[in-house]
Amino acid sequence: MIDNMPTSIDYAFVTIKFNKRAELTIGKHSAFFGGIEFDQNPIDVYMYSDKGSTQECFLTGVNFCYYFNPNHHVNLQVMNNRSGSFESTYGVTEPEEGKVSDLKDTKMPLLYNVNWNGTFNDVFNARWSATVSSETKGHLMYYYAMGNELKLGKWYAFADLMYSKESLDRSGIISDIVGRPYGHNVGNASYRSVVAQCNYRFLPKWQLGVKGMRETSWVDKTTEIAEKGKYRTSYGYVATLEYFPMETNLHFFVAYMGRTYNYTSLAKAFGHSNYDTHRVATGFVWNLPLF
Repeated sequence: MIDNMPTSIDYAFVTIKFNKRAELTIGKHSAFFGGIEFDQNPIDVYMYSDKGSTQECFLTGVNFCYYFNPNHHVNLQVMNNRSGSFESTYGVTEPEEGKVSDLKDTKMPLLYNVNWNGTFNDVFNARWSATVSSETKGHLMYYYAMGNELKLGKWYAFADLMYSKESLDRSGIISDIVGRPYGHNVGNASYRSVVAQCNYRFLPKWQLGVKGMRETSWVDKTTEIAEKGKYRTSYGYVATLEYFPMETNLHFFVAYMGRTYNYTSLAKAFGHSNYDTHRVATGFVWNLPLF
C-alpha cells in the first residue's frame, strides 16, 4: 500500500483552521468526489451503481477547503490515487503465453480533485467534481461527477451524472468482459452513468422509495484486444418500504433489488450473454450510538 496504512482505517487526519473561510486537512480522509450516492451513508444504500461500487472513498493526502459563504464551498485535493496494492488495483495476473506486460507504476501516483458543494435555500443541493488521476506510467484517468439533490417537504430526490475516461481500465468492468491477455487490466475504457432516486414520506413513520440506474461501458480505441464501441448496458432498480418507529435512525425495511445486464455483439464475441438478477431483503438498520 502506497501510504502504508491499513484499509480498515477510514479516518486519521488533522485539520488546521486558518479563519472562518479557509481550512487545511492533512491525513487519511474522504475523497470529495461529486455525486449524492457517493456521499450517502453506506448503511442507507441498498444497492450501489456500478461506478459507485468501484470507487475508493478514503485516501491519504491534503485538502484545502474554502467557504465563499455558509452555502457554498470548494475543496482542492491532492491525494494518493489508491489505498490498495498496485496488483489488486489494476488486476495484475499472469500474462497469457507469448504476451509480455509493460505495466509500470508511476513515480507520483497521485489524484487531483476539485469539488464544489452548493446549497440553494435548503431545497436544492449540488455536489460536483472534476478529477484527474495518474494511474500507472503513461496512463491517466479523468472523472467528472455532477450530483443534484432536491428536498421538498415529504419528497426527496437526487440525480447523479458521472463520466469516467480511463486510459487504463481502473474500474475493471471492460477488463472483465474482454479479458487480461497481458496480465493486467486493459486500456482505453470509459463509463457513463445516470443514477436517480426518489423517496416519499407518505406518513410520519413510513417511507416509500425507488431508485434507478443506467450505465454503459465502452472501449474508446480499437486495439489487438478489443474493437472500439459499446460493450455493455446495465440497469439497476430498487424499491423500498421503510418504517421508522422512533426519532432515532432505527428503521425496518423491505427492499427489492434487481439488475439487468445487456451485452452488445462486441461483448458477445467474448462469450457473454444477457442476464438478470433479482433479490428481496428485509431487516432493520440501526446506527448504534456507542460513543
